[in-house]
Amino acid sequence: MEKKTKVSRISIVKPEKGRAVEEHLLRMAQTGQLPGKVDEKQLILLLERISAQEQEQEKKIKVFFFSFIFSFTFSSINAKKNN
Repeated sequence: MEKKTKVSRISIVKPEKGRAVEEHLLRMAQTGQLPGKVDEKQLILLLERISAQEQEQEKKIKVFFFSFIFSFTFSSINAKKNN
């Protein structure tokens, strides 16, 4: 029950991170990858992994966005030159 309380506290501060932790733990339990109780060290590692995945996703979104803006701007400049 103590770990559920810790995940609940995470959810209060960062709801999306709390959901991600709960979903990940549920998947692990359903696939037999959760050998027993999750200690605080494992919970911290899981949070770090989720944070790293979120940061990587943000980087991909930023790269895509800036690539799109650059392509759009470059296309606009070429269109103006051709007119």
